[in-house]
Amino acid sequence: MVLVGTTVAVVAFMVDPLSAPTSFNGSEPKKEKMGDEHKGDCERPTNGEMKKDKTNDQGHFIPPCKLPLPYHVYGQCFGVEQTFLKDLKTQLHIEKWELQAEHVKSPPMKENLPLLMFCVNATRIGTDAQAALQLFPSHPTILVVMNHYPPQVFLSDPHSATHVPQDNILGVIDCFFFESNGLYSCEKNEKATRDVAKIISNFIEKENPFDMPE
Repeated sequence: MVLVGTTVAVVAFMVDPLSAPTSFNGSEPKKEKMGDEHKGDCERPTNGEMKKDKTNDQGHFIPPCKLPLPYHVYGQCFGVEQTFLKDLKTQLHIEKWELQAEHVKSPPMKENLPLLMFCVNATRIGTDAQAALQLFPSHPTILVVMNHYPPQVFLSDPHSATHVPQDNILGVIDCFFFESNGLYSCEKNEKATRDVAKIISNFIEKENPFDMPE
């Protein structure tokens, strides 16, 4: 509220949480290199130890363990999946994992590595998801549904999980984007990243993949 003499001016506005996009110029964002950023030995964390700082006998910090996570994109995401992967990498780092995302076109050879499937909701999510999942039959998959909404449109959660067959599905996560805005900076997408990171961590702890490829 600004007072000038006897004149009172009141300015009020409401911001839709989905209308505050990240910086995105419409072109595909620069792909973050997820290669070997840390040198030295990597001690595999055991169950219940993933969040503890790891040091060796000399007290030197042991870098996060490499996680070569395969992913596939079904539909046109306009490079938004790279923004999601960057946020996921940050989230997994908290869990002491160093994400190394690897784009795959055929089923991964290691069953103890879950597949991250980005599927654009272009027509009907049940139809789109089924077509995407048929590319990787019987493989444990985390399905990230990319809901394409313009910023002026606010829709409630689509609850895509209710429209997707659950065979071999570790989780169905909804996120929101638009081609000219990128991945929206909102609580829904932040929660989506946290949920995916939690699913990955739980799966790895359960499978105990100490023989993961380097």
